[in-house]
Amino acid sequence: MAFCAKCGSPLEEGAGFCTACGRKVGTAVVNQTSNNGNVSEGHQVFYGNMDPNSEEAKRFKITADFAVFKDYFSKKEKEYYELDKLNKRINHLMRNSQYSNSLVAGILLTIVGAVPIILHILKYINFEANIAIVYILGLLFLVPGIIMLIFNLIKIPLRIKAISLEPRKNELIDELQQYYRKYPGIVPVGIEYTTPDMIYQIGEMIRTGKASTFEGALRQLETEKHHANLELANWARVDAINNVADAINRL
Repeated sequence: MAFCAKCGSPLEEGAGFCTACGRKVGTAVVNQTSNNGNVSEGHQVFYGNMDPNSEEAKRFKITADFAVFKDYFSKKEKEYYELDKLNKRINHLMRNSQYSNSLVAGILLTIVGAVPIILHILKYINFEANIAIVYILGLLFLVPGIIMLIFNLIKIPLRIKAISLEPRKNELIDELQQYYRKYPGIVPVGIEYTTPDMIYQIGEMIRTGKASTFEGALRQLETEKHHANLELANWARVDAINNVADAINRL
């Protein structure tokens, strides 16, 4: 497949002009090489009458590399969005279905409240005149305990729903990984950079001139991600230190 030298859009076979930007075809094109007409294994850049060392040629090279990358992975945009939606849904369900400390408290309160009442009903204990007080105290423990247990038990369907979504999630991951392994681009790209959001970010770097090569755009993204992780870690460290300081001050 050939791509426009200006905007990187795919060109129809024999086209004289790019339908996306209107540029005349023939100055420079990029062709993908294929294996038996099926899986693409790479692409070649033909500069035509361009000087390969010129700024125009360099600009075309990054546009061509990105065009192959975008054209290939955009075909799986629907699957990427579905996987992202599933991940968010599963994480939300799992987070809301986590058992809290109230489960343990509910069990203890239920036991403390129920045991003396059950033993009295079964005639194992005779409280005589204090029976009313025993029942009142038992209920004061029993009712909150049951409420806490119910609060945690109603989370079970959420966890079951999250587990039921896992097979489709794994199916999508396998499908996208297999598709990724057949990537025809000559520039190595990690699978984490093939999502629609990452494709957009790389495209913006190229469009605004922040990166002079496709590899450079990937390195910038890696650097920004690293800095973001460091900043998040620093915030977490500062928050932990503040919590310790507050605990010491309360002593």
